[in-house]
Amino acid sequence: MVEWKKLGEVASYYRGVTYNKKQEVSSDSGGTKILRANNITLDSNSLNFDDVKEISSSVKIKDYQWLYANDILICAGSGSKEHVGKVAFIEKDIDYAYGGFMGKLVSSNSIHPRFFFHVISSELFKKYLDVALNSTTINNLNSTIINEFLIPVPPLSTQSHIVSILDTFTSSISNLKQQIEERRKQYEYERDLLLDLEGKEGVEMKKLGEVCKLERGVRVVKKDLQKEGVLPVYQNSLTPLGYYDKSNYPENTTFVICAGAAGEVGFSNKAFWAADDCYYFECSDVLMSRYLYYVLQNMHQYIISRVRKASVPRLSKTVLEKMTITIPEISEQARIVSILDRFDTLCNDISEGLPAEIEARRKQYEYYRDKLLTFKEKTA
Repeated sequence: MVEWKKLGEVASYYRGVTYNKKQEVSSDSGGTKILRANNITLDSNSLNFDDVKEISSSVKIKDYQWLYANDILICAGSGSKEHVGKVAFIEKDIDYAYGGFMGKLVSSNSIHPRFFFHVISSELFKKYLDVALNSTTINNLNSTIINEFLIPVPPLSTQSHIVSILDTFTSSISNLKQQIEERRKQYEYERDLLLDLEGKEGVEMKKLGEVCKLERGVRVVKKDLQKEGVLPVYQNSLTPLGYYDKSNYPENTTFVICAGAAGEVGFSNKAFWAADDCYYFECSDVLMSRYLYYVLQNMHQYIISRVRKASVPRLSKTVLEKMTITIPEISEQARIVSILDRFDTLCNDISEGLPAEIEARRKQYEYYRDKLLTFKEKTA
């Protein structure tokens, strides 16, 4: 038998820490780590620790504003309606609090925490939010909206059985993601090892501006862009902005983003158009463009650290020109490139194949989740 209960009857809802910009502190300063909406990945309802903010330890954190095992972190407010209601399951106690635009759900003894998570991440809850949020201009999950949601509550034994089935899917997805991460780490290890050349015989240390010419791209009119084509246009990310029938730089060229995703390093094996938020490198005879690409990848964290933080992040030309890089003989550059290209190809093959499999597994999970969580609602 399945009972339908209001969420407020089977779980508690808490809102996060309110703080202001002045109370933010630098990372690793001993402050409190705060999770925000960007720390929940929308398409997978999973937790990530990208760009975690820290606030002063003087800000009072209530006990319920810390995250513990079996809590469900939920985005309670966002400028984008599609992000409101996205959730992540907290596997274990973590030394993190959550911000004021976030909330957390804590299940009672009458509902299995993982069953609760699967329901809250299902179409049942999404459809409820679509209706509830359409009645207001503010994308905010207050306690009234949350607590009024009707949730199916079968016997705990049935909940556990459903959880075991659905968790099999989520576990397989996690394993596939782990394979990708392991391959990436192996590639980065080999790359760092091969490019550790400082002080070795025949290796010169040169400023980047001495061995290549750094040029900024040229803006292209958006109306001239095509959705498909051969010649990609790079603007403020490594994903092409579109396609154009002209190029301003040839194939096999290294480039770096100077705004938007500033500091990201790319290499194009096709002729392309570099737009005005993109720098490209014209290498001299002593430097292979593909070798430069791997060197800049290896220095990625340094490059990112030099990005000027603002509403639109910026990376200056001067910073790049003054960077010192290792330059072995061309023959040695070619040898290093050939090795790293093989790793790159292997990683790309895996990165292209596994994401497709992950997506297929995710669709399977969503299908069975929504089927298993479809219960006949009790009528009056």
